[in-house]
Amino acid sequence: MCSFVLYLRIVADNLDFTIQARHQTKSSQNKSLHWTHAFAVKNRVSPDSSLSYNKPQLKVTDLEMYHILPSKDDQEEIYNDLVPLVYRELVKYLPCYAPFKCGVQHHIPHLHSKEMKRKSEQVLLKTQKGECGF
Repeated sequence: MCSFVLYLRIVADNLDFTIQARHQTKSSQNKSLHWTHAFAVKNRVSPDSSLSYNKPQLKVTDLEMYHILPSKDDQEEIYNDLVPLVYRELVKYLPCYAPFKCGVQHHIPHLHSKEMKRKSEQVLLKTQKGECGF
């Protein structure tokens, strides 16, 4: 049993294919193969430690719509984040805007930009029960 918390993202992919025997006999049958590849990636950014997993942040009876809906500042922030995305699509799909391609912002800076530049650390997944694979 693990006694520490490590935030991981599980990544998996599968291959499914069939090998058909040209002439089927008892020793040469059709084969249906199913392979899966999986690994874990450590999160580069840790969750906010002030958030509790054991108790709610607010009672449902105290919840108001202004807690859920975006504020005016949130709306402006979303708008400012969408502007570079719209510019990127304009220069990509409308030939008349192609000359402005060099001025388009391709990455929107955010609070965790520095951490996200680092390479992801992959973790081996062990399949034995009761063992941590990291």
